[in-house]
Amino acid sequence: MISCDRSSQSTLVVIDVDASAEDVIAFAESLDGVTAASSGPVSLEARSTHALVLDPEVAPPFSWRIDLNAERSTDLAASLRDTLKAASVPGAVGVTRDSGWSFVTVQRIEQFEDVFDVLSHGAFAHGATYTLQSVNERLRIVHVPERTSADAIHEIISIAQDYPDAEVLLESMTSGPQFPTFYVSRLTPLQQQELAARLRDSRLAGADVDGYPLEFVLGSMGEQGVTYVSGTFGDVPAG
Repeated sequence: MISCDRSSQSTLVVIDVDASAEDVIAFAESLDGVTAASSGPVSLEARSTHALVLDPEVAPPFSWRIDLNAERSTDLAASLRDTLKAASVPGAVGVTRDSGWSFVTVQRIEQFEDVFDVLSHGAFAHGATYTLQSVNERLRIVHVPERTSADAIHEIISIAQDYPDAEVLLESMTSGPQFPTFYVSRLTPLQQQELAARLRDSRLAGADVDGYPLEFVLGSMGEQGVTYVSGTFGDVPAG
């Protein structure tokens, strides 16, 4: 254990990321009494001394975190093994769940597609939010498997690579009606037109798994101020 920070509202127990899975599970199970007696959430978090630091004034993401209160009615050992397995994927940090939804931060854009492919077919098969670790928000994808195909996710990652100065977001609610919308901002007017044509290409007509239109909104700043262009992936009719 590295530290234990307790307040009237919550408890955060921090451990070394290099602890073995069996040691982590045994330690987490030993905290059951603390969890039961606590009036607020008890979280177990792993931190690495080798974390990628992009800004000395901003703390790097933790390796993984689990809410022990939320896991009391589940198989804690299985949940921890799933979490540790997800965090072992190269480039995956900040692995956690909140209200049943999974989150992960990807350290580098070059790792993003591999992290998505591994986790979306494994621990995050039911959906997750993938965010690129960056100083300025650059890429975030809320992946709803029933609503967005893997090919469309790959295209979005490719767009973030091709337009490194843009903010690229696939947004969606994480519960209830989940119909994502794709947003790209900080484009030049020329980039905006290029990207609109790219997204309307018929090869992207299957972006939504069931054939619904996946809408996009592209923003640019030009002589006339901020302008927006909207449409759908593959130019699928929007109702």
